[in-house]
Amino acid sequence: MEHLLKIQAPLAVQKRCHAQSLLKIKLEVDTDPPENFLTETISLLKPIPFWVNAYSLPDLFAGKICAVLTRNWKKRIKGRDWYDLLWFIQNNVSIRLAHLEARLRHISFYPDLEPLTRR
Repeated sequence: MEHLLKIQAPLAVQKRCHAQSLLKIKLEVDTDPPENFLTETISLLKPIPFWVNAYSLPDLFAGKICAVLTRNWKKRIKGRDWYDLLWFIQNNVSIRLAHLEARLRHISFYPDLEPLTRR
């Protein structure tokens, strides 16, 4: 199923793209997320004021670590994963182990009976 979403880009972005070019952005929605996640309500003021529920940063970091550990690399790491990992580290975001464990168990990557620990 495909939907069209039209967004008015800021002028600085518009100037960098040809007026007739098509920019595709892939949005992925997890329809079967693991349990044990925390969300926070974020308010954004532009283009109009609105609020959105989002994963907490420690849970997002746990999700990125899960992706790095389990992604099918084919002998190379994806650039976006390096960028995201560096962003979380540079911003001193902690990893919520309970959510990392839930994600790893959800995809049967961590079958151990013992919970994950920082050791």
